[in-house]
Amino acid sequence: MRKWVLASLLLVVHSALFAEPRALIVVNVNYPHGRKASYKDVDVARQIAYALGFKPWQIKVLINATLEQFFKVWREWIVDGVTENDPMFFYFSGEGCRVEEKNDDKNKDEADNYDEGIVMVGDKDSSTVLDDLLYIMLQEVKAKKKLVILDCCYAAGSLRGLREIVPSGSGYIPSFFFDEEKPQDFVALTAARGEIPVPPPDEPSGFTKLIRDAIVYREADLDKDHAVTLEEVKRYSLEIKKAPYLVSASPSFACYNLLNFARPSAHPELCANCIKRTLFPNATSVSAIDLSQTELHNREIINLSFTMPTNGYLYLFEISPSHMFKLLYPLSETDRSNFFWMGERVSISPGKVQLQASPPYGESAMLVVVTKRPIPFDKFRPFTQKIGHVLTFNPIGVYKLSQELNGPYDDTFVDISIVSVIP
Repeated sequence: MRKWVLASLLLVVHSALFAEPRALIVVNVNYPHGRKASYKDVDVARQIAYALGFKPWQIKVLINATLEQFFKVWREWIVDGVTENDPMFFYFSGEGCRVEEKNDDKNKDEADNYDEGIVMVGDKDSSTVLDDLLYIMLQEVKAKKKLVILDCCYAAGSLRGLREIVPSGSGYIPSFFFDEEKPQDFVALTAARGEIPVPPPDEPSGFTKLIRDAIVYREADLDKDHAVTLEEVKRYSLEIKKAPYLVSASPSFACYNLLNFARPSAHPELCANCIKRTLFPNATSVSAIDLSQTELHNREIINLSFTMPTNGYLYLFEISPSHMFKLLYPLSETDRSNFFWMGERVSISPGKVQLQASPPYGESAMLVVVTKRPIPFDKFRPFTQKIGHVLTFNPIGVYKLSQELNGPYDDTFVDISIVSVIP
């Protein structure tokens, strides 16, 4: 029996059914009183998220966000969007502040009599998220695994939340992450305690660049074991780069490979729907796939055909159990023989190509896409690689493809089906 997932596109994205790893990137550059960050931080933060294992559709970006916008997205995307089994990543680049506590402040809790916080765009006095509030916001997120990167002035103090705190080296960790009944893992990578310089407009912020080099370029893989641990990031920052940055983490993260932070989702059909929303947000969903098998043994030939809903170019993508995004047809990105007429029944496999089931085992999502114009795959050569005859996109490639397809490809048709590969 076929397992169609097109109907799930109509469900509310923020329901528990659609919970998955989530990343929120906030880059505030233009404040009323001047520039505080760099737009380059957006792309660099995305690269960090991809290196951590987040997929393009699991990342939301806010640029020059007001306090109201930040709170709204935090609630809808992070608080309502993750379960305890879904990792959460929050990145902020912009202005940080330091505010003296008032003598009559009932929540007075800072040893140095100052509160620190991150500042959204708007009036500074009414657009600041102080450390106590940020602490509460993090506590409200159900995810057991939380990673926070702050690149702003006074960032180190912004995560202290000293109501319940335990010191960890030169940083701080909220004590609720040590709850014995519901243990949580927490990582905070923050810039220095004091003021930091504003980066040049054409360069990323200093701390963001440091983390990018450490994790994305794996310069912090000091023991060359193809893993990047927090301990290595700390050594890389403090000993090699001599940078006054802080690394805080719960004990179980001390030797954790950050490259595995956001493990793959167990629901490839959800993955497929998210890719559909990301790549073809205005596409028309159709029911035109004819897939005779829903369960395939290793090396078994896949029988798949498709009835054209319109005149156009046909493409077959796969999201594998390991969440690789592959172009299965046409095999050559320069092949122009994939144009077919409306109503034509196309035997994709066997026929145009011969697709054979192969590991990794598990469920794969098959996306058939029809566009009125050919997709210029040559544009994405830096973000793809050939594995055998198959063109495979890395996460940045998927994002770049989404940018290309948001506009001239609005008249796109998409169908999705699921097939399981077993030994």
